[in-house]
Amino acid sequence: MPTNHLTPPKPEAQHEAPAPLTWNDFHASGISVSAWARVRGFNPRLVYEILRGERKCLRGASALIAKELGMK
Repeated sequence: MPTNHLTPPKPEAQHEAPAPLTWNDFHASGISVSAWARVRGFNPRLVYEILRGERKCLRGASALIAKELGMK
């Protein structure tokens, strides 16, 4: 049976996104923000700026970092 714009979409599996990483998570795990950034190939300064809320994270590396941190 073909669907049209009036048929409600089928419910998809709901899965919760993990909580975003915070300063406390880094301190608790013993991993520095710089080390986390370098392992993932990100600029540590950019990661610090994102964690401080100084970047909008709309596109590019900032958006990728925010996604990796769980902020998007």
